[in-house]
Amino acid sequence: MDAWSKQQMKQNEIKLDILQSLARSQKALARIMESLSDVVGSSDKISEELLGNMAVISGYQKMLADRIAEIHLPKKKKCGNPANPWMHPRLKQGKH
Repeated sequence: MDAWSKQQMKQNEIKLDILQSLARSQKALARIMESLSDVVGSSDKISEELLGNMAVISGYQKMLADRIAEIHLPKKKKCGNPANPWMHPRLKQGKH
């Protein structure tokens, strides 16, 4: 295995570890929400604040997961000169 392949494998292992950590964190957040729902069920203000905080944390986690799981496709290399724009003959003559 060459150096580039080893580096890619190591990066994938790190990404997988981070994604697994995020999954554990999401499970922990779910447990926290279940536990707190019993305690703060009677207070709408506290419930809304907790839900807002949980949404922010989940949003950060989703953003991190999206960035980690992003697939980088190589850009297509363009060769040659571009052609002139094509127009239907009726449009060239101003006929609609």
